[in-house]
Amino acid sequence: MTEQYYLPNALLTRIVFHLQNFAPEEACGLLGGTQNTFQTWIPIRNTLASPNRYRMDASQQLSAFLQFERNGQELLGIVHSHPNALDTPSQTDIEEAYYPEAVYFIFYRHGEEWQFKAYRIQKNRYDPVEIQLIE
Repeated sequence: MTEQYYLPNALLTRIVFHLQNFAPEEACGLLGGTQNTFQTWIPIRNTLASPNRYRMDASQQLSAFLQFERNGQELLGIVHSHPNALDTPSQTDIEEAYYPEAVYFIFYRHGEEWQFKAYRIQKNRYDPVEIQLIE
């Protein structure tokens, strides 16, 4: 049976707004929550400011982890965009996936619309994760 996660539409809207503001650069951020439900979106600056790679600002990342902890949440998801690329993890994404317990979201453009796919990345491979949008 596939593990299922729940993403509120309000968080999805905030994520897409952030990604759109930084396109054509890759944008990134973290999702916290509990019991497979994403509850908090924290955008993180891409220190590479690149259209092909991302590296999260370490101090912002630490601040996000502390915020999750204060709220009784855990790191559930890692988001980044592929504004001009595929909907699957790149080799670099796979090599730099340091949180195997997290769901990795890749947002990509289909025409002008942002869409996403989610994956569990571990041991040099990736597997799809089902995300259900909720109110």
